[in-house]
Amino acid sequence: MTGVSQEETDRLDISRLFRRHLAAMQQGAIPTLSELLHPDFTLTHITGHTQPKDEWLSQMQSGQFLYHHIDEKSIAVDFDGAQARLVGRIVVDATVYGSRATWQLRFTQHLSRRKDTWIIHDCVTTTW
Repeated sequence: MTGVSQEETDRLDISRLFRRHLAAMQQGAIPTLSELLHPDFTLTHITGHTQPKDEWLSQMQSGQFLYHHIDEKSIAVDFDGAQARLVGRIVVDATVYGSRATWQLRFTQHLSRRKDTWIIHDCVTTTW
């Protein structure tokens, strides 16, 4: 019987992390997001604006970003040693600065292994 390779294990761990990230966004779970995201995490919005982690989480907490529903469509993960890149396609129903809309977003996340876990360094969103 063959075992699961480290890459397969990492791919599953990163996929689970991505889903936890999306669930935390949808639930407005700021403590969970804070745990999953690197202290220097940045989010680049579809507008091109790059936002630091603390600012984004603060705006979520104040209701400026409300994620009503997130539907995962696909995930692809590539590795470069202890670094990884996840590209996920999602459909997001969100209220941003008071305007509610649905967006088809491509999330590109860069991650690194920290001891036995993965952490998200940044996320760049574009439309698809």
